[in-house]
Amino acid sequence: MISKSLNKLEGEYEEVYLPMKFKNTLFNKIRYFFEIFRQIIHVKTSKVVVIDGNNVVITNLKRRETKIIQIWHASAAIKKFGQDYKRKFPITKCDYMITTSSTFIDIMASAFNIDRENVLPLGYVDSGVLFNKKKLKKYKEEMYLKYPFLKSKKVILYAPTFRGDAIYDKKSLQVDLKKITESLGEDYVVLYKMHPIISEENVGSHSNLYNMNNVNIYKLFSVCDVLVSDFSSIIMDFTILEKPILLYTPDLEEYERERGLYFDYKKFAPGTIVYDEEQLVNKIKNENYNLEKIKKIKEEFYDYKDDLSANRIAEFISTIVDVKELGRVYMKRVITYGTFDLLHYGHINILKRAKSLGDYLIVGLSSDEFNELKGKKSVMSYEERKEILESIRYVDKVIKESNWEQKVDDIIKYNIDVFVIGDDWEGKFDFLKEYCEVVYLPRTKSISTTLLKEIIEKEQSA
Repeated sequence: MISKSLNKLEGEYEEVYLPMKFKNTLFNKIRYFFEIFRQIIHVKTSKVVVIDGNNVVITNLKRRETKIIQIWHASAAIKKFGQDYKRKFPITKCDYMITTSSTFIDIMASAFNIDRENVLPLGYVDSGVLFNKKKLKKYKEEMYLKYPFLKSKKVILYAPTFRGDAIYDKKSLQVDLKKITESLGEDYVVLYKMHPIISEENVGSHSNLYNMNNVNIYKLFSVCDVLVSDFSSIIMDFTILEKPILLYTPDLEEYERERGLYFDYKKFAPGTIVYDEEQLVNKIKNENYNLEKIKKIKEEFYDYKDDLSANRIAEFISTIVDVKELGRVYMKRVITYGTFDLLHYGHINILKRAKSLGDYLIVGLSSDEFNELKGKKSVMSYEERKEILESIRYVDKVIKESNWEQKVDDIIKYNIDVFVIGDDWEGKFDFLKEYCEVVYLPRTKSISTTLLKEIIEKEQSA
C-alpha cells in the first residue's frame, strides 16, 4: 500500500522488496543466511529502507546515509518490546518510527532508542481498513459467502499473543477452547486465530469451534461480535470498531512481572478482565459490556481516524529521497485551548490561523467541570462542542482540558512545536516558551460567545 501511494507522487522511485517470514527451522535458518547477503547489498545502496521488525543487517551494517523507517508489525504497544525488555539481540539504528498516536511517542522512542521528535504518529497502514466501512462491508460479505453458518450465530473470536521468547522459548497460554465452546451452547460459534509463532498449537475440536489461523485478522473482525484476547496489540485495532472486548488473562501478574507492560493493565483495559474459563463463559453470556471505555481508548490512541496512513508515510519517504537535508520535524504540531461554546466565525478564524502555523492542530477543549471551576457556564455540553470541533477541517485532534496545569504535560506528550492562544492572554503563557514557540493571535473583532449569549438572552426576554 505504501508502494502504491509512493508511485502516485511526483518523481520516479526504484523499489526493491525483500519479504521473508522467519520460522525457527533448520531450512529457514539456512535460507535466511543467504538472504542476508541480498539485504546487505540493498541496505548499502538504498536511500530509504522500510522495515517492520528487527533486522540483523541494519543493526550491524547500516551506513549513515541510509535512512531507516521502522513501521513495526503491530499498531500499538501494550507489552514491553524492543530495547525495553531483555533480549539477546539489540534493536538499533532506526532513524524514524511510525506509530498511531502521540500517546506512543515516548514508548516508541524508548523501545527503539531514537529521538522522540523522530517518532511520527502517521498511522498504522494495516489497521486503516477498519476505518473504511466499504472495505469492512466487503470483508463481511466475503466471510459470509465462505462461512455461511456465521450469519446465524453469535461469533466469538479468540486471538491471544504468545508467551515467553519468540524464538528461543515460545509458549502459549493453556486454555480449553473445546470446553468453552460446549459451555456457550449452540447459539455461539468460536473462531480462533493464534499468534503466528504458536499457530501450530492443538486446541481441540468441536462442531462450533473453527481454526482461522490462515484468515486475515481484519476479515475476522468484520464478522466478530466479541473479541477475546489478552496483551496483544490487536485489542487496540479492535477498539476502532467499538465492539465488545474481553481480556482473558489468568497469568496477568506473572506476565507483568516477566515481560512487563507499558500501562497499568487493570486501569487501561478496554474490556472486562477475566481470570478463568467459567468467568469468561459467564461474561460472554451476560452480554454486559462497557463500550464507553473502548470509545475513549480509540479516541486517544489513533490521531488519524482514516485509511490514509500509506499516503502520509509515502509523502514522508518522498521528503527524504528528494530533499538533501530533512528538517528535524516532519509534521509541525500546533496546540490551542478554549471552550468553543456557540461556535462562530471568530472561532473558525483562530482555528484557521492556528493550523496555518503548522501541519497538525490539536485543540484542548475545556470540560464542563473545568468551565465550572472557571466560573463559566456553557450552553452546549463538552460532547456537543467536541463533535462540532472534530467536524472542522482545520482540527486534527480534540483533547479534554481538565485543569490549568496540564498544558506543559500536553506539550511534552504531543510533541508540540507551537502553542497558540488569543492575544487577550498576552504574556500569561510566556512560561511555555521553555517548551515550544508561543504565539498570541489577535481576536476577531465584533464577535464573541459572550456577545452571542447577550443577544440570545435579549431575544428570549423580549
